[in-house]
Amino acid sequence: MSRWWKCDLQVATPGEPRFRGPDTNWQLDTPDGHRAAADRYMSAAAAAGVEVLVLADHNGVDWVDVMIDAGDRHGIVVFPGFEVTSATGSDGAHAILFTGPDRTADDLRQLLYTACGFGPDHPRFNPSRPEEPAPSPNTLPQILDLLPDGFLALGPHVFGENGLARDKTVSSALRWKALHHDRLGAVDVGDGADHEEADTWRGKFIRRELADFPCLPNLAFVSTSDAYSLEELGSRYTWIRMAVPTLEGMRQAFLDHGARVICDWDPRYRGTQNTPNTISHGWVEQITMTGLATAPQPLAVALDPRLTVIIGGRGAGKSTVVAALRCMYGDVESLPNQARDEARQFQAAVFPEAVILARHHLPHSGETQTATWTAGAGSRTVRTDGRETPTDFKMRVISQKELFERAANTSENPHAASRNLLVLVDDALAAGATGPETAGAFDALVDESRTAWVSAARLHDAEQTAVAQRGQISERVLELTRQVAAFDNEVNKSRRARNDHWLAEAHWLDAVTGETNQAIADLSADAERHAGHASGIS
Repeated sequence: MSRWWKCDLQVATPGEPRFRGPDTNWQLDTPDGHRAAADRYMSAAAAAGVEVLVLADHNGVDWVDVMIDAGDRHGIVVFPGFEVTSATGSDGAHAILFTGPDRTADDLRQLLYTACGFGPDHPRFNPSRPEEPAPSPNTLPQILDLLPDGFLALGPHVFGENGLARDKTVSSALRWKALHHDRLGAVDVGDGADHEEADTWRGKFIRRELADFPCLPNLAFVSTSDAYSLEELGSRYTWIRMAVPTLEGMRQAFLDHGARVICDWDPRYRGTQNTPNTISHGWVEQITMTGLATAPQPLAVALDPRLTVIIGGRGAGKSTVVAALRCMYGDVESLPNQARDEARQFQAAVFPEAVILARHHLPHSGETQTATWTAGAGSRTVRTDGRETPTDFKMRVISQKELFERAANTSENPHAASRNLLVLVDDALAAGATGPETAGAFDALVDESRTAWVSAARLHDAEQTAVAQRGQISERVLELTRQVAAFDNEVNKSRRARNDHWLAEAHWLDAVTGETNQAIADLSADAERHAGHASGIS
């Protein structure tokens, strides 16, 4: 059964020269100091919720074994690895090479001197500055060509400094060959959500739209913290779905990245408390059958909340599991004729003395309930208060034979297939029926209560917001009261009286001026008429 693991795929160890210790008590000069530092390191990683780490010191593996041991003590799976710089580009491209949790530092040291090409003529560190890692003499495609089967590679910060997808680092055929290499399992594109809509080369890279890079649809994108301090552990992370963290599990997840790899910037989980492991729907966890007529020993099957595929040859028990689920949660009477007859015959032949136990989880709350089925009592569920009632957990069990029969057509009724398949829709609607005698009545009551509670909660929040503003509103009222009082004092009243008097005088002056101007205009007009009349007489 697989689940999602929170992974930080690029972390430096306390042995990395640039690692920033937490305080002056960071003692790294003795084996006991190494152990104490590794324990403190793993405690910090566990506090950040990290479950899987990939070690990535530059050209160094000295801390691998002590970190693996500390991870075992703290429940964290440690993949040993290191970070290397290739020989190409202005200052080389970075790559992380790692192997499975069952390997040791010796396995990695061998890799440093084979695939990476370090040796007497090409030391791993600058002789004049021992804390500064030296680049490999090999190009990144050469390193990947020489990488054995028991190792994987990923490209860190591919758009940043020393990033594989950055033009200043490596370009042209070398970049293309490295990105398309089978040994390169994943790349860290940074915060992809910030560039998904950008009409840039990086945006098209993240959207996997570059036609000249056919590798992109098949290349996994991951998030890594590149941590150089305890505080940075898990600051960026990747959810990877595996049964158990192994190198092969990691490899398969990269190959199926669409379903098994989720970056921390994924919009489905960004800014929420949910994780890919959060289950909100109802599901059956386990079913156990005892007293079967066909098997002397109990048969138990664990189911996954997402998808369970039961595979087996004829007689392996697949039909028994489906029939048991139908007994516990399904309905035999609503089946098509042939499927119903076969289901009755199967129950009579296999389950006459059987006891079926199942454990299921309710939707939303995730509450676990236990149900029991026998031929005489049917399916019963034990409630949280200890009461035992008929099982009403909503589940539709559909077998392959039932689908075949529902999809079959007949010459007598050309619409039989459609009608039989629509019964499945009717069953789903009936499951939500709200009559007084149906199981859906309680669900309807819960939905109504939930709606009322949400409305009341919203009203409560609104009232709290209003009450929180009471002080501010009171101060505003006092301020307005003071302004009104100041507006009505004797000085302001006298000022307003003078203003009103001046406004009245202005209005009177405007009126008199208008009348005078009109009189002058009238006199001018009369004068012009008289002047014209006198001119005509002469």
